[in-house]
Amino acid sequence: MSKRLLIADDHPLYREAVRGQVERLVPGAVIDEAASLDEALAFEGRYDLVLVDFQMPGMSIDAGVPLLVSTFPDASVAMMSGVARPREVRAALKAGARGFLPKTLPAAALAAALEILIAGGTYVPLETVLDEEGPEPSIPQVPLRAVPSWMEALSPRDRRILIALGGGLTNKEIARQLELAEVTIKVNLQQIFRKVGARTRSEAAVIAVRAGLLGD
Repeated sequence: MSKRLLIADDHPLYREAVRGQVERLVPGAVIDEAASLDEALAFEGRYDLVLVDFQMPGMSIDAGVPLLVSTFPDASVAMMSGVARPREVRAALKAGARGFLPKTLPAAALAAALEILIAGGTYVPLETVLDEEGPEPSIPQVPLRAVPSWMEALSPRDRRILIALGGGLTNKEIARQLELAEVTIKVNLQQIFRKVGARTRSEAAVIAVRAGLLGD
């Protein structure tokens, strides 16, 4: 029987990237997508794995996780996020989630994590639980990372285009938003791809998410 997965994330290009990883890892998998908690809950049937953006519209630990676990009792429910405190990860696990996937995971690590979760295991990166009793900051914690060299090469316009790209906008929509010609956006995107080392729109968006440029 084919594996069934549900990917719920309000970043369409991140959904596309995760979908690509799953399709390579599990050929023939049936994959559904949602952009909000309500859309995810509207799906029916048995799923093997439900991947949910920690901060997508309608999502919360107290209500969202238990709802997903009860709606998909046969599935491993796992959270995805660019930023999460250890206490939030623990709360999600206590509410029934089977794992937590940082959006900063390298491709190989993401593939390994997906394999564990699809097999029914639990995946939580070690670094998210090491400092369990640390002080609670007044502002959200962000993963410590070196600033990539490509980020310094981005112009303000590049950053705005990349953020819009990560939000799933088309070239025409980006051009309208920035009040530029569509052909200018197309040329800028090719330059951005070279700067960040991407070949496609989805790769560029995922690279930006991992670097913290798009936030969560």
